[in-house]
Formats: sequence, C-alpha cells, structure tokens
Amino acid sequence: MLTLPSAKGWSFPPRPETHHVQSILPDLADPRRLHVAVEAGALLRSDDGGRTWPDRIPSGPKDTHSLAVHPLEPTRLHSAAGDGYFDSVNDGDSWRRIVDGLKHQYCWSVAVSFDDPKTLLLSASNSAYGAHYKESPNSVVYRRTGNDAWQLVHDGLPDPRGVRIPVIAASRIEPGVFYCSTEGAVYRSEDGGVRWQKLSIQWDGEASNEHPLNMEIAEEN
Repeated sequence: MLTLPSAKGWSFPPRPETHHVQSILPDLADPRRLHVAVEAGALLRSDDGGRTWPDRIPSGPKDTHSLAVHPLEPTRLHSAAGDGYFDSVNDGDSWRRIVDGLKHQYCWSVAVSFDDPKTLLLSASNSAYGAHYKESPNSVVYRRTGNDAWQLVHDGLPDPRGVRIPVIAASRIEPGVFYCSTEGAVYRSEDGGVRWQKLSIQWDGEASNEHPLNMEIAEEN
C-alpha cells in the first residue's frame, strides 16, 4: 500500500506519521474483494484478496471511519468519513458525496437497518475536536430514508452539547432496532432510529468514562 501514489499524502492529524488502517470490510458480492480504510488519506479496494492494491478512487472519501453494507444490497457501500458521508452503488467503482441536510459533516459511525436497506443512521459532529475531545464535545445523530435529505434525530438522545461522537449499530435479530452508545450510556430505538430510550446498563470499572470506537450487537445464546 505504501507504494501507492496517494500514500505520500496520508497523514493522521495527531501524529502525521502514524496513519493507519481504520477498518476492513470483506466484500459481500465478491469473496476475493476487500475494502480497506486508511486514516487518513484513502479508501482502497483489493480484488485479489489483498495481494495487490489499486490507488484510491478520486471521487471516494479520504478519511473513512466506518463502512457498512447490507446483504440485500451487497454492492452498495456506505462510508462515514471525516470529509462527509459517501456511498457507492457499484461496489466502490465510483462514489458520491451525499450531505444534503447534514449540518455536521465530520462523520464517524454509519449503520443500515437490517430490515430496510434504505434506512440509515449516521453519527456526526462539526469537527474532529467536537467529536472526540472532552473539552468541548458536540455530536449528533442523523437519519436518512431512501433519497430524502438527512434529518437530525433527537427524541430520547442526550443534548449534543457535552456528548462525544456516538457509535451506532443495527440489530440483525430485531427488525428496525438500532443501538447507540456514547459517554458510557446505551440507547435503543425500536422504530428505525426515530425515537430512543436509554437502557439501564452498569459497566465494569472505568468503562463509563471511555469513548466507544465501535459496537457490535450479538445474538444471545
């Protein structure tokens, strides 16, 4: 990867020389294909299991934080990136930036409703500082259905002021259910992300002070 032309511009803001792989998404349409997000600088795709890597698509996101795909739409990719929200309908051959309605365009976590691949939730902030730092956090959640503009979600979620950027996950066993976590709290929505309820969860140790980076919903045995 480091021999790619775009690699000369890869840089992680806190320490420029420590750019790194942020996420890896195995392709649902082609088992030989991998999508890899480099923070920050490129979203790359390998068509041969990681042996070779073409350079980034110019229309693609440069700072992908999370990738999502739905099994009913295996060639449609969703990217929550520091430079906005992007999607690709052709498995990464080309990308479009969709920010209609997004007043906050530093995006962190994206989730697709398991029973409706047209319904998306996205966490966002106005900057990396507002997303991650305790001094002045300000982060929100957006919802989008079909080709509609992004809409702010606030019913049942905490005031954005004082909140570091949440992570969001869609349940695969409960249709229309999403979970959201931020500042040591977990919230649940049963109506596709419109309304939320805070759950009573007790974390061990200092977990309540941690800033979550990801979340996975597991089926209980």
